[in-house]
Amino acid sequence: MLNSFYQFLNEMETKIRYQAVAVDDLISQAIDSGNYNNLSFLISVNKMIKSSIPFEIAWNKSIDEEDSFISPQDIDLIKMTARFLGKSDIEGQVSSLVLQKNLVKNSIDSAEKELLLKGKMYRSVCTLAGAGIGIILI
Repeated sequence: MLNSFYQFLNEMETKIRYQAVAVDDLISQAIDSGNYNNLSFLISVNKMIKSSIPFEIAWNKSIDEEDSFISPQDIDLIKMTARFLGKSDIEGQVSSLVLQKNLVKNSIDSAEKELLLKGKMYRSVCTLAGAGIGIILI
Protein backbone atom coordinates (compact mmCIF):
# COMPACT_ATOMS: atom_id res chain seq x y z
CA MET A 1 0.00 0.00 0.00
CA LEU A 2 2.82 2.39 0.80
CA ASN A 3 4.38 1.80 -2.61
CA SER A 4 1.06 2.63 -4.29
CA PHE A 5 0.73 5.71 -2.11
CA TYR A 6 4.24 6.79 -3.09
CA GLN A 7 3.31 6.49 -6.77
CA PHE A 8 0.10 8.41 -6.09
CA LEU A 9 2.09 11.23 -4.46
CA ASN A 10 4.44 11.26 -7.44
CA GLU A 11 1.53 11.54 -9.87
CA MET A 12 -0.11 14.28 -7.78
CA GLU A 13 3.13 16.25 -7.72
CA THR A 14 3.43 16.08 -11.50
CA LYS A 15 -0.20 17.03 -12.16
CA ILE A 16 -0.16 19.91 -9.71
CA ARG A 17 3.18 21.22 -10.99
CA TYR A 18 2.48 21.06 -14.71
CA GLN A 19 -1.31 21.12 -15.03
CA ALA A 20 -2.45 22.90 -11.83
CA VAL A 21 -5.08 20.19 -11.26
CA ALA A 22 -7.43 20.75 -8.30
CA VAL A 23 -7.48 18.27 -5.43
CA ASP A 24 -10.93 16.85 -6.15
CA ASP A 25 -9.94 16.30 -9.78
CA LEU A 26 -6.73 14.56 -8.68
CA ILE A 27 -8.74 12.06 -6.65
CA SER A 28 -11.23 11.45 -9.49
CA GLN A 29 -8.45 10.97 -12.04
CA ALA A 30 -6.61 8.55 -9.76
CA ILE A 31 -9.74 6.42 -9.35
CA ASP A 32 -10.52 6.53 -13.07
CA SER A 33 -6.99 5.46 -13.99
CA GLY A 34 -7.31 2.19 -12.06
CA ASN A 35 -3.64 2.43 -11.06
CA TYR A 36 -4.37 2.77 -7.36
CA ASN A 37 -6.70 -0.11 -6.53
CA ASN A 38 -4.63 -0.71 -3.36
CA LEU A 39 -5.73 2.72 -2.15
CA SER A 40 -9.39 1.88 -1.71
CA PHE A 41 -9.93 4.84 0.61
CA LEU A 42 -9.75 7.14 -2.43
CA ILE A 43 -13.24 6.03 -3.49
CA SER A 44 -14.63 7.07 -0.12
CA VAL A 45 -12.78 10.39 -0.29
CA ASN A 46 -14.22 11.05 -3.74
CA LYS A 47 -17.78 10.32 -2.58
CA MET A 48 -17.44 12.60 0.44
CA ILE A 49 -15.97 15.44 -1.61
CA LYS A 50 -18.88 15.20 -4.05
CA SER A 51 -21.19 15.41 -1.01
CA SER A 52 -19.64 18.80 -0.17
CA ILE A 53 -17.53 17.52 2.72
CA PRO A 54 -14.21 19.42 2.94
CA PHE A 55 -11.21 17.55 1.55
CA GLU A 56 -9.25 17.31 4.81
CA ILE A 57 -12.20 15.87 6.75
CA ALA A 58 -13.06 13.44 3.94
CA TRP A 59 -9.45 12.29 3.61
CA ASN A 60 -8.90 11.69 7.33
CA LYS A 61 -12.27 10.00 7.86
CA SER A 62 -11.71 7.68 4.89
CA ILE A 63 -8.29 6.66 6.14
CA ASP A 64 -9.67 5.99 9.63
CA GLU A 65 -12.29 3.69 8.10
CA GLU A 66 -9.72 1.85 5.98
CA ASP A 67 -8.98 -1.75 6.99
CA SER A 68 -5.34 -2.21 6.14
CA PHE A 69 -2.26 -3.71 7.67
CA ILE A 70 -0.13 -0.62 7.95
CA SER A 71 1.31 0.83 11.10
CA PRO A 72 -0.19 3.77 12.99
CA GLN A 73 2.89 5.82 12.02
CA ASP A 74 2.20 5.18 8.35
CA ILE A 75 -1.46 6.11 8.81
CA ASP A 76 -0.35 9.43 10.32
CA LEU A 77 2.00 9.88 7.38
CA ILE A 78 -0.84 9.35 4.90
CA LYS A 79 -3.09 11.70 6.87
CA MET A 80 -0.42 14.39 6.59
CA THR A 81 -1.34 14.80 2.91
CA ALA A 82 -4.63 16.48 3.74
CA ARG A 83 -2.94 19.19 5.79
CA PHE A 84 -1.44 20.94 2.79
CA LEU A 85 -3.19 19.87 -0.42
CA GLY A 86 -5.41 22.59 -1.80
CA LYS A 87 -4.41 25.04 0.93
CA SER A 88 -1.52 26.89 -0.67
CA ASP A 89 -0.17 27.89 -4.04
CA ILE A 90 1.24 25.39 -6.52
CA GLU A 91 4.84 25.69 -5.31
CA GLY A 92 3.79 25.20 -1.68
CA GLN A 93 1.83 22.08 -2.54
CA VAL A 94 4.62 20.67 -4.70
CA SER A 95 7.30 21.22 -2.06
CA SER A 96 5.06 19.63 0.58
CA LEU A 97 4.50 16.63 -1.70
CA VAL A 98 8.26 16.28 -2.25
CA LEU A 99 8.82 16.29 1.51
CA GLN A 100 6.07 13.73 2.04
CA LYS A 101 7.43 11.52 -0.74
CA ASN A 102 10.77 11.45 1.08
CA LEU A 103 9.06 10.48 4.34
CA VAL A 104 7.06 7.73 2.63
CA LYS A 105 10.20 6.44 0.90
CA ASN A 106 11.98 6.27 4.27
CA SER A 107 9.02 4.37 5.72
CA ILE A 108 9.05 1.94 2.79
CA ASP A 109 12.79 1.36 3.21
CA SER A 110 12.44 0.65 6.93
CA ALA A 111 9.51 -1.72 6.29
CA GLU A 112 11.57 -3.61 3.70
CA LYS A 113 14.50 -3.90 6.13
CA GLU A 114 12.15 -5.18 8.82
CA LEU A 115 10.68 -7.70 6.40
CA LEU A 116 14.14 -9.00 5.47
CA LEU A 117 15.16 -9.27 9.12
CA LYS A 118 12.00 -11.14 10.10
CA GLY A 119 12.27 -13.37 7.04
CA LYS A 120 15.77 -14.43 8.07
CA MET A 121 14.59 -15.02 11.62
CA TYR A 122 11.67 -17.21 10.52
CA ARG A 123 13.90 -19.24 8.18
CA SER A 124 16.36 -19.81 11.03
CA VAL A 125 13.61 -20.85 13.43
CA CYS A 126 12.11 -23.25 10.89
CA THR A 127 15.52 -24.79 10.18
CA LEU A 128 16.22 -25.26 13.88
CA ALA A 129 12.73 -26.67 14.50
CA GLY A 130 13.18 -29.12 11.61
CA ALA A 131 16.56 -30.19 12.95
CA GLY A 132 15.08 -30.59 16.44
CA ILE A 133 12.23 -32.74 15.16
CA GLY A 134 14.70 -34.83 13.17
CA ILE A 135 16.82 -35.41 16.28
CA ILE A 136 13.77 -36.37 18.32
CA LEU A 137 12.63 -38.85 15.66
CA ILE A 138 16.06 -40.51 15.51
